[in-house]
Amino acid sequence: EVLEPQVFKILEEIISHPDMKSGRYDNLIKTHKLCVDEFLDEKNRELRDKLRLNLEKQTKFNEAYLDNLVAIEVFRDKSVLLREEEKQLKNEIAKFQMKLIEKEKSGEYQHLLKRVVNNFEDIKKNVDIFAKKELLRLIFKRVMVDDGKVVDVEIYEPFKTFYEEMKCKIQKKT
Repeated sequence: EVLEPQVFKILEEIISHPDMKSGRYDNLIKTHKLCVDEFLDEKNRELRDKLRLNLEKQTKFNEAYLDNLVAIEVFRDKSVLLREEEKQLKNEIAKFQMKLIEKEKSGEYQHLLKRVVNNFEDIKKNVDIFAKKELLRLIFKRVMVDDGKVVDVEIYEPFKTFYEEMKCKIQKKT
């Protein structure tokens, strides 16, 4: 309850940013989404290529062993390493696929954020504490508190950009 006014003050600064009303919000979301999409596509390709190369190495190594070109001790040691690498790559791919699922949910997130931005004052006054906490989780990654005061915040894009711009404007005025 003590922190709520401090956190909502930060939120008000973000939402009062002129670009939130001018449509720059949508442009920032689109730009951020494109950057994330490109990164995710590249990462997906990279992981799958590494796995493909690993499997090719295992196949060639097995063939070399079957053709008696590699001693059994060397085969065992190298096979264990390659299988461990394969397992690690498959785990990374699985984690990555979870990120893709989260990304699909981001459309719902963006829709909810637009509703919040467009109806902020009404939501701030007429929503219970649990809904307010959920609202804050949409925008804030983390809120650091020391001695009952907000000392630092981590904010999701595009709100981070707006908040930093508003902080700069305030600092220039003082």
